[in-house]
Amino acid sequence: MKQLQLTEIIRPTKPLASIDVALQHILNPTAEQTGLQKARQTMGTALTDTSDEDLEIYMTEFQHLIDYWLDAYEREAFGGMTLRQVLGQG
Repeated sequence: MKQLQLTEIIRPTKPLASIDVALQHILNPTAEQTGLQKARQTMGTALTDTSDEDLEIYMTEFQHLIDYWLDAYEREAFGGMTLRQVLGQG
């Protein structure tokens, strides 16, 4: 992501574009933080006692499980091939 320079905020060449850049920089943290924040927002108080490190591990393990289930379903649906293999991409 582009580093926001102070001069871009103070003396923008395109005022509205610079405001958009500044807002994106402020409101869009890294993907990891966004994922943790979304998980905490979705699960609410159920994750109160769960550390960020543990939550990241749980999310990674759950994603692997989802990928495995989807792969198994695709192999069942497409005669032993994944969708990527059917489309010639893998």
